[in-house]
Amino acid sequence: MKLLLSVVVILSSVCSTAQNWIFQPGTGFNNYPVHRFWNDTINNRLLAVGSFDSIGGVYAPGFAQWDGTSWNTTGTETCSGFWCATFGCITEYNGDVILGGNFSAWSPRNYVIRWNGLSFDSIGVFESNSALSMVQYQGSLIVGTSMDYDSINGVPFCSVVAWDGNSWTDLGNGQIQGAIHSMVVYRDTLYLGAYSYVDGFPYVFRYVNGNWETVGTRFYGAIYNLCVFNDELFAGSYNSGNNQGKAISKYDPVSDQWIVPGGGVFSSTGFSEVESMAVMGGRLYATGDFNIAGGVHADHIAAWNGTQWCGLGNDTTWAMRQIVEFDSSIYLSTGNIFNNSVSTQFVQWVGGNYSDSCGIWNSLPTYGVSNEVSVYPNPACENLNFNFGDRHCVRTIVINDHLGHEILRVESSDPFLVIPVINFPVGIYYYSVLTVDFSPVFGKFIVQN
Repeated sequence: MKLLLSVVVILSSVCSTAQNWIFQPGTGFNNYPVHRFWNDTINNRLLAVGSFDSIGGVYAPGFAQWDGTSWNTTGTETCSGFWCATFGCITEYNGDVILGGNFSAWSPRNYVIRWNGLSFDSIGVFESNSALSMVQYQGSLIVGTSMDYDSINGVPFCSVVAWDGNSWTDLGNGQIQGAIHSMVVYRDTLYLGAYSYVDGFPYVFRYVNGNWETVGTRFYGAIYNLCVFNDELFAGSYNSGNNQGKAISKYDPVSDQWIVPGGGVFSSTGFSEVESMAVMGGRLYATGDFNIAGGVHADHIAAWNGTQWCGLGNDTTWAMRQIVEFDSSIYLSTGNIFNNSVSTQFVQWVGGNYSDSCGIWNSLPTYGVSNEVSVYPNPACENLNFNFGDRHCVRTIVINDHLGHEILRVESSDPFLVIPVINFPVGIYYYSVLTVDFSPVFGKFIVQN
């Protein structure tokens, strides 16, 4: 009875949002969602890859195309059997579509595959690895993988490898390691998210003069997505308790730091992530596991207009996997969204009764009471006092201005801390108190003359 009641609640929640979302025909049989989209603007089609067998009632294992009305095959229907074609990433290179994954019509191996719209051919076979991300950069196809070392067509490489149309070349140079979920070309430079061989932590790296250099400070979780919006570089990542708000970050080249745009995004559990981003209509759309964006309610999807975050009027029920702009509309791949008891996993934003729920970053959630802090005086003129009671533990206190720029970062284990603010410009500031043992605490204070 409890299970039936839960399903009814979910259905009523989703159906109430139908005016803003169209539930398009989604994946069937094994119900795996689309893993990556590619907007093929030249041929006006949306290409989708994943581990699905069929989609929209069409047998098109692992790779299908959407024309805005219906799904169509791409040629993978020639293979048969469970997971006979599974692909993890997709991009364009020299006029052809490039896929990374497995096509068992050849052999159970991981390939880099070229598709010219009619037929497939392999341009690379991994020894034991698979492609996680791909991008075209300076005439070469760049492929990022999930492991540290591998070989492709017999060429050994470290985490990332380049194809110039004829041969493969190691691009990792022993400097980065695995889990390269996303790459982007920004200001004619290649950027990617990976782990460092120096300290083992995740960073955004850029490729300069044949070497990789870190961009800004480290992240505290895997970097899932990189996106350029308004000529600024954004990173979506897993957000652990040590970098609250930074499930989405914006790079500030002046300070060489990753800052939190408009207060960032949060989940009420204290852990959140941004898996995918897309740009449309002067907005950056972010999707993943969160329910607060810049102080406003935003379940799993939010829009950043350059100054503030907006929720999308009505809320989605499940965390989103991928988001893409196609034909002036936003499409989402989901873990599970139900429409009349049918799992669709593919939805389109159409607006309907949509109205923005927007706000300047003016409030933050407080998680738990085990790490409460007293901050006074507020407003402050000369000094700001942090009183942690009698708790002795190492804390990181981070102060940001109203735009999300990090102003100060202090580590202390003292139960009482004084921070001078006499030289701070008059205005509103936000603090984060981060520890390993307790949930993070957030708040704001005012500096006045």
